[in-house]
Formats: sequence, C-alpha cells, structure tokens
Amino acid sequence: SADGSRVAVIVNYWDSQHCCEVASSALYLVDLETSDEPRLIESASGNANTIEANWSPTGHELLFQRRMRRMLGGLVDTASGPLMLLGNDSRSYTLWEGNNEPGTRWLDPQRILVGLNGGFEMIGTDGRVLASHVGTGSRLSTEAGAMSVVASPDARWLAFLDWTNESDIEVYLLNLETSEERVVGPANSQRMIWHDIGPPRYDTS
Repeated sequence: SADGSRVAVIVNYWDSQHCCEVASSALYLVDLETSDEPRLIESASGNANTIEANWSPTGHELLFQRRMRRMLGGLVDTASGPLMLLGNDSRSYTLWEGNNEPGTRWLDPQRILVGLNGGFEMIGTDGRVLASHVGTGSRLSTEAGAMSVVASPDARWLAFLDWTNESDIEVYLLNLETSEERVVGPANSQRMIWHDIGPPRYDTS
C-alpha cells in the first residue's frame, strides 16, 4: 500500500493436469504493523479463475476482482465477479457489477476506469458513474477504448482512442463537466500523453 502499512498477496494455484490454466486463486492482506496472520480477502475457484488487485495511487484502498483467464487454447480474459474496493476501514464494498474488459484500473486516486466492450465507464470510489463512452467502431482490440484512456492533470478531460471504421483510429476528447465528446484528429499509435494541462498529444514513435 502507498503508506507502507499493508501488503496484498495474490496466490494462484495451477492445475497440473492442464499445464497453464489457473485452477484457483486467493487474495490475502498482510498487516506489516501488527504482524498478524495473513487475512483472506477473496478466493476464486474453478477452471481458469484468477484475481487482480491494485492499490490506490496515493491512498491505501485496494481495488480487486475475480477474472477468468485461459492461457492455452486461446486467451480468455473476462470478469467473473463484482469489482470490489477494500477501504480504509478494512471492509470490502461492491463498486460495480457486470462483465468488464482488460483496462479496468485506477485512473487517479478518486476515480476508477471500468473497461467495457469497446468503451468504458468512469466511476468514483463511492460507485457513482461519472462518465461513460460507448465504442463507435466495429474493431475492438489493439488497445483502443479503455486501454488508451488518460486523464488531464486538472481532472477536467479524458482523452482516448476509438475506431471510427475498420481502418481509422481517432483521438477523442471527453469534457467531464459537460459530457461533450469531440474528435480532435487521427491517431497512428495506441499511446497518448498530456502535455501540461493543454490538449493531449499522442506518441507516434
């Protein structure tokens, strides 16, 4: 955790009969100040179950979720349980329920990005939906959508990539105060950065 007081440990149990498929997983919390025994926070069992967990960038809230992953016979990566938040009071809260995609992560200390099929929702740590975007293109891969979303330093804008057709990726801006979206230009890269607090630019390297 950011304050150095706790450690989250994810243990994946591998199914030896199926080589590379996760059979079950568990998330434990270790309190470094009290040296108590690890506390079980979440467990997942069944074929190809795993858990993802990430600490808040500046606080010590823990975002975690069960996911389904299959390493052989094609990649499967989908949510198989609610998106949970372990708060400062050491209690777990359900933030969001439904199927979400890779790209679900902390956007900043107060906001969480939930990856959807070609789009995203941004929620607060209280679970309120603050912004959303539904994918407009028919191609849903190559990190377009949730994987590309970046927030401006002043927290007023989101920049992200989306397909407008089968071959064109565009840079979008979303005003979080008005919910207005606009296209600002084409992109030939999947990675964008903000330059100070002005308009976003994308890395073309």
